[in-house]
Amino acid sequence: MDLPDDWMFRSLVIAFPTPHEGGALLLQHRSQEWRFDSATVLSVAEPSLIAYTVFFHDIEHEVLPVTSGHRVTLTYNLYFDEDERPSAKDLVSEPPSALQEENEWMFRSAFKALLNNPAFLPDGGTLGFGLRHVYQVEDKLEHIYSLLKGSDAAVYQNLRALGFEPLLYLYYE
Repeated sequence: MDLPDDWMFRSLVIAFPTPHEGGALLLQHRSQEWRFDSATVLSVAEPSLIAYTVFFHDIEHEVLPVTSGHRVTLTYNLYFDEDERPSAKDLVSEPPSALQEENEWMFRSAFKALLNNPAFLPDGGTLGFGLRHVYQVEDKLEHIYSLLKGSDAAVYQNLRALGFEPLLYLYYE
């Protein structure tokens, strides 16, 4: 896993069409795993094509051993421009997919139903959501609002859309 960086938001790995076996890139976040096997992808592609994958920089990743040939890749760490970094208070910097929109709608609907249930927090209280991604902590937490991504951003944006002002707190055991 790369160390978190305020301005970095993704990693891009480009695999060149060199004959090789092995060297798959394993990606893992929570209980989900993905495998990017450039050797297999490129073995059936035209010789002039490349293969690539992009993932959040805090996703755990590992390259398996190359068993034959040479795996040639170029890796970029992608950063926001200092003047153009999106705010988490904005909806998103890229159009959401239909699946993202459906998941956000389902979360908002379920959360609204929970709030309308008189048995839920009948005396009031505080509700917490753990962040699913890694963020660099500095002296204060205010800068993290503009860095939220994925499901963290979706929860934050939906809570704001429902009229709440979500706050970040650091909890450490």
